Amino acid sequence: MAEHVWLIGSADTVEKKIRDLYEMCGGFGTLLSLVYDNIDNQQGWENSMRMLAQEVMPRLSDMNPG
Repeated sequence: MAEHVWLIGSADTVEKKIRDLYEMCGGFGTLLSLVYDNIDNQQGWENSMRMLAQEVMPRLSDMNPG
């Protein structure tokens, strides 16, 4: 379906990309994050996950698992 799926950008951009992916796949219940390039920047990883949890995920509460 997709060779690579990157969810990178502002909270608005990431929300749109998740919604687009959801529509393309026909829905899903879990978003899995696999990242291997943050070994030297733990704070950056933590900030990204905090932004995802606090700014993006609440906006997606209207989505139902596929």
